[in-house]
Amino acid sequence: MEAVLATHMNISNVMRSLYLLAALFGTVHILASSSAAQSVRDRVSFNENWRFQKDDPRGVEGLLSYPTIKDWVRSTGNEFVLTSTAVKSPRPSGNLGEKVAYTRADFNDSSWRRLNLPHDWAIEGDFVQELRAGTGKRPFEGVGWYRKTFSIAQQDKGKQIYIDFDGAMAYSTVWLNGQFVGGWPYGYTSFRLDLTPYVKFGAENLLAVRLENLPESSRWYPGAGIYRNVWMVKTAPVHVGQWGTYVTTPEVSRERATVAIRTTVRNDSRSNANALVRTSIFENGTKRSKPVATTEKSAIEVAAGSSAIQESTVPIKLPKLWSVSIPSLYVAVTEIEVNGRIVDKYQTVFGIRSVEFDAEKGFLLNGERLYM
Repeated sequence: MEAVLATHMNISNVMRSLYLLAALFGTVHILASSSAAQSVRDRVSFNENWRFQKDDPRGVEGLLSYPTIKDWVRSTGNEFVLTSTAVKSPRPSGNLGEKVAYTRADFNDSSWRRLNLPHDWAIEGDFVQELRAGTGKRPFEGVGWYRKTFSIAQQDKGKQIYIDFDGAMAYSTVWLNGQFVGGWPYGYTSFRLDLTPYVKFGAENLLAVRLENLPESSRWYPGAGIYRNVWMVKTAPVHVGQWGTYVTTPEVSRERATVAIRTTVRNDSRSNANALVRTSIFENGTKRSKPVATTEKSAIEVAAGSSAIQESTVPIKLPKLWSVSIPSLYVAVTEIEVNGRIVDKYQTVFGIRSVEFDAEKGFLLNGERLYM
């Protein structure tokens, strides 16, 4: 019991340290929570009512192994490839996995196990003493399938429909209504897929996910399955992109701070869009409706099927600085306007603080030495 408690305390200390580092060096992105924001952007949990089954169906073992799927899943990450340094991967023609019954909407999965996510099939298994100690002696290797039936309202037609996986271990491949959508080979990072071209609006849809953990794929326990949350996101065609706001505080003092906001605007429509971008900053966690600062509306042109970046800065007088003892936070609410209508709202929570490393004084937070 003492060992278990000690382990739990060590994990808790690590998590607190990670949270501290995230607060010091990063920003947190969430969706706007007001009723006005929900009318232009929805983000809902997609964790409930999945079906699960281990292994591929008989007769197709190896048909979806990584050498086969790699060109398909690589193309999912093309937006993250810098064309000046690398060549983007073209998506192969055809429909990957169309001969595998589990990908099809008409397959009967009623005998599969019903569960809610997150789910880790390895942690449910028995300890296997023959496995390497670094893996936790849990049987994480192998193939797992997940399927989920859901409906999309007819009035959502014209919106972009995305699915966000916070983490799926590993070599993900995803189908909607029997059509291959995309994939993601790395199990530790989150990823987004655009379901819009394959959605049946006003009807039932079937999502299928295949995962495979390869032998010797990890030196420690990696988990298995869709082990983190899954979200469905609905936006207008012109919207703030995924992880689309980047907030920094280049100038910080107790009298005045400068907040710099870098917004990526995505246009998934078939025509160019002229958008106006404005960000208002509020004190987070208060009932005050008046912003402490607001940027001017900035016009930006976004070509069809691409993204554009808008940058702005705004001063804040007498800012409440974030510190370990008083973790004051602000929230930047970014609005996208097209043709006189607000089409998207997106929130980013951040703290105003200065960070400095000094050879003699060590780590300084807001000019004061912090012992970690």
